[in-house]
Amino acid sequence: MAFDESTWTLTVGGQPVALESKPLAVLYELLLRPGEVVTKDELLTAVWPGVFASEASLATAISKLRRAFGDSGNTVIATVSRMGYRLTVPVTREAVAQPVARQLTLAVGDVVPGRSRWTLVEELGGRRDGAVWRAGNAKTGEMRIFKFADTPAGLRALKQEVTIARLLAKANPADRPFVDILEWSFDTPPFFIESADGGQDLVRWSAGDDGFAATPVGRRVAIVAAAARAVAAAHALGVLHKDVKPSNIVIGSDGVVRLLDFGSGAVIDNDALRAFAITDPGDPEAEDGRGTPAYLAPELAKGAPYSIATDVYALGLLLYQMIVGDLTRPLAPGWEADIADPLLRDDIAEAAAGDPARRLPSAAMLADRIDTLADRQSRMERDRIEGERTARAAAAEQRRRARAPWVRAAAVAGGLGLVATSAATILAITSRNAAQAERQSVEAAYEFLTDDLLARVSPRRANAAEETLTEAVLRARSDIDRRFADRPLLAARLHVALAGALHERSQWEEARRSYRLADAAFVRGKSGESDEARENRLTWAGMEAASAQPGSLDRAKHMVATERKHLTDPDRGAVGVKLAQAEGAVAYFGDPATAPAKFDRAVRLADALPDRFKPFERLRMRQSAAMGRLRTGDTARAERELRAVATQMAALKGADDPDALLARMSAIIAAAYGGQDATTTVAEISAMLPLAERRFGPNHRYTLALLSQRGDSLMVAGRLREAARDAERVWRAALAREGPGQQAQVGELDLAIALCRDGQADAGVRHARAARTAVIAGGGPEQPLAHAANFVLGECLTAAGDARDALTLYDAVDPVRVGQQMADPHWQPNLDLARAEAYLKLGNRQKARDYVSHLGTAFRERKDAYQRDRSDRLRRALSFS
Repeated sequence: MAFDESTWTLTVGGQPVALESKPLAVLYELLLRPGEVVTKDELLTAVWPGVFASEASLATAISKLRRAFGDSGNTVIATVSRMGYRLTVPVTREAVAQPVARQLTLAVGDVVPGRSRWTLVEELGGRRDGAVWRAGNAKTGEMRIFKFADTPAGLRALKQEVTIARLLAKANPADRPFVDILEWSFDTPPFFIESADGGQDLVRWSAGDDGFAATPVGRRVAIVAAAARAVAAAHALGVLHKDVKPSNIVIGSDGVVRLLDFGSGAVIDNDALRAFAITDPGDPEAEDGRGTPAYLAPELAKGAPYSIATDVYALGLLLYQMIVGDLTRPLAPGWEADIADPLLRDDIAEAAAGDPARRLPSAAMLADRIDTLADRQSRMERDRIEGERTARAAAAEQRRRARAPWVRAAAVAGGLGLVATSAATILAITSRNAAQAERQSVEAAYEFLTDDLLARVSPRRANAAEETLTEAVLRARSDIDRRFADRPLLAARLHVALAGALHERSQWEEARRSYRLADAAFVRGKSGESDEARENRLTWAGMEAASAQPGSLDRAKHMVATERKHLTDPDRGAVGVKLAQAEGAVAYFGDPATAPAKFDRAVRLADALPDRFKPFERLRMRQSAAMGRLRTGDTARAERELRAVATQMAALKGADDPDALLARMSAIIAAAYGGQDATTTVAEISAMLPLAERRFGPNHRYTLALLSQRGDSLMVAGRLREAARDAERVWRAALAREGPGQQAQVGELDLAIALCRDGQADAGVRHARAARTAVIAGGGPEQPLAHAANFVLGECLTAAGDARDALTLYDAVDPVRVGQQMADPHWQPNLDLARAEAYLKLGNRQKARDYVSHLGTAFRERKDAYQRDRSDRLRRALSFS
């Protein structure tokens, strides 16, 4: 017997045997481990990835193999009872040097096999396992692209490409930056896929009349930015391209840049396929072939797996080649001399860094950097020319600040008792910042606020009742740059004030726009690198970290790293405080263990500047440090510190002040994490909720965070129906307010697990799948919340009777990361309990006993009534004492 893996064919007694792909795939897995027992689970996962397949399918494949071998006595493939199968015969492996001969014989003018209206016009390229042709329809004049294959490996690649194309099309119903696949034929060779003609690939474009010779560098880098956006859109769905290169990027007649050829790609989140109801096309697993050598990231040569970073590397190389006008030039030592623009040099160096840890973290970030190149160039040039003038202006403003102490009094104009998003706070912040300018500018700022902002929501104005403060802010913002064209620093400070107000209201996109407008105004005012401008960018970075939107944490990391790199003394003054706060926010959401130390540094630096940071501001920083400790599991200390902050804040600003309420809310949450009786927590939160709703609004993120905690405590208490109601309210309100961000994702996961534990498994599974897909699309499969989502979906699948898929998901759960998400360093027993329950449902009592034995007294010592009862039920079912 012989098996040729290059052609995927089996011969017995020198004669080829006709077998379907699945039995051959099972044989291949057994051949990889001759003499070893390969479990049923291992075979099902390897041969039927991402889809449900029963053990009956595996048994059928084994039966077909035995018939092909004439193995009536099961002497070639032995069955190991309740475990799996073992190949008993000796196995030798022989390398074959010559390539597989191609069977395709296609020529210009041939009719496309199986597509009689289409005629081959031009061969676009040969592939190892097939060919790519452009074909035309003589009647309509339309052009299509056909990709053919005649080997098993080529067929697998075509199927993989179809699977990915369907996912990309369903997830991006309009204006997608990909070439659509319109039809395919996988029944008889030659197999093919038929796609739209997306235009000229970059190789052909570069050599044409409209290519490098006629295209300025600005347009060339814009093409790379568009390609990076397309790669980023694929990454957001858990899809790696793995072969980003010029021939896989096309420019259409409409000028749109599109990405094609996902035949080497990989779906790293099979649940995304399920979420969009995409079924397995037959055999979607692509071979783990290498991409085009010139565009391979260096770590791949050392055996590292493909990743987002490897696609980013290829884009960095492409950016270099597009700038120098040569798609064959490598990134050889000294390449920097070819790039005159220092900003583009930095972009290439960071996208194509040899060390993946130093590489830009996402394709979207590379696109952002290219898209803002003009602004970055303008800022750099202005700063170079105006450096000395900026220093003189800063010194003059410092002197004027000392001469205008009356303006400081306006900073405490919060006596109206309005929330942080109120016009009074905007007025106070603006007045404090405007103290750095002349009296005339201060008066202009007051005039803007009273005439352009506050007057918009005055009840004496027609239709004012229908205009919210947010709408008024946005309408007023549009006039700032025009009104203060001759005072760009004042315009910048007004934009900063409005950004803070929008930030507090979780209006992320609008806040982001205001921060960006402020930064641009600082640049126009020759102060782009002033401390004030840096503080604005660092505050902006902190917002990005906290917003939990797709790509926001990566943006925050990059912004903070950039500011730190340009600070000569990162522990100096107010900028040092803002840097420490921003680094703390980034760590809180990305590396929780390091967050407390960074927040503590902000507190120390702020305490040394009592004239710059008011007592309530320093209390807020202490609150952040305490919340950081809560995230690491230091709940006792966190609760003590938060209660102290709440007491001091109430004494300083009044018990009904928003800051005092937030501190009390945080202390309640800390007590819940610390193991306080769930009934007590529910009572405290229920008493607190009306105050939060009145002060912040019923759908504000602070109110929803409190409601989310009550739902968790209700679940701990076993009051599942009430927990589901709270979770559904959080999910729907967060979704309506800011889209599928992290708060909405957490709300839907909470809803899913409450429904599943309450006996509503089908509804719970739907919510768990949808939430998991949104989580992975937003932040990738390795973030702590993604691991928590795997766990929740696993629990729901177990409740729905699909324990096998649940166990597969549990294998993808890192309990340390979930513990970070849950602020519970002792979270592991929850995973052991869930695995035990799944194994028991599959009838594997020994495995279930093994995991229950790991639990010890974990749930007997906790106040989680639901998990304690669940643990006790399992112990009784398994005859534990």
